[in-house]
Amino acid sequence: MYADVRHMVIIAGREIGELWRERAMMIVTALFTFGFPIYLGFLAAVMNIRPDHLLIWALDCAMMPIFPAAMMMVHTFIAERDQGILPTLLATPVSNFSLFSGKTLPILVLGVAQGIGAYLIFAGIILLRNPEVLYRADHFALMTLPFAVVCTTLLTDGVGVIIASRVRSARTAGLALTFTVIFILLIESGLTLWLMTSQLGHRLTPDAIISQLALGAATMMIAANTYRREQIVSQL
Repeated sequence: MYADVRHMVIIAGREIGELWRERAMMIVTALFTFGFPIYLGFLAAVMNIRPDHLLIWALDCAMMPIFPAAMMMVHTFIAERDQGILPTLLATPVSNFSLFSGKTLPILVLGVAQGIGAYLIFAGIILLRNPEVLYRADHFALMTLPFAVVCTTLLTDGVGVIIASRVRSARTAGLALTFTVIFILLIESGLTLWLMTSQLGHRLTPDAIISQLALGAATMMIAANTYRREQIVSQL
């Protein structure tokens, strides 16, 4: 068990280093995580946005950074295969658990941190510039957003691993994931908005969050089963 954890940490560290060197992806990530919520925050403060509209803008800030995180998931799995690094990695005595966890955990943590961070930046600007509208907003709805970010990130990243494992072409995988993630974000955003604004949605929020977490966990389990050493080797 100690060896598996050590291998997972080593692989995760390597993945973080590879992602950091992808300057274009980091710029896009920074724009969605910092630029977009800062812009919306100052715009909302200037416009004296209504509390019910504040929920929609906060939802946009929380969900938008999930898209580049999902694209990173495809990149981290396909790039090594195209560069010839994956066969060497598979030849090492690294377990399937360490390989999958080391490659997915950094992206999962990054996606959740981006979504919640963007939401907190937006809320922080509103608190500084126009605190009254934040006090009058539905606090229960605002507390729903971090859970929605976690659920959506699990779902999109799990789908990203499945697509990356099944599609050989990086361009085809990126295109397939783009349309899939947009569809998932539309569904999840619509569901979250209904939970945040509807009285019935408020009552069903705990059940909906548990169901979404279970769906995300199931997607990640399917992805882990798809990204097994034996199946990858057979595709190389």
